[in-house]
Amino acid sequence: MFNRYSRQIIFPGIGKKGQKKLLDSTVVIIGCGALGSIAATALRCFLL
Repeated sequence: MFNRYSRQIIFPGIGKKGQKKLLDSTVVIIGCGALGSIAATALRCFLL
């Protein structure tokens, strides 16, 4: 079965353990300005 993160899981530098860490992590964006705020909103929508 294909899943969204299959390429990261098969990549030796990430694997299942690394993918779990990525899924459990959070990001803070500070001081991104007008264009950055649009990008941050798009990123938020993409990740949900």
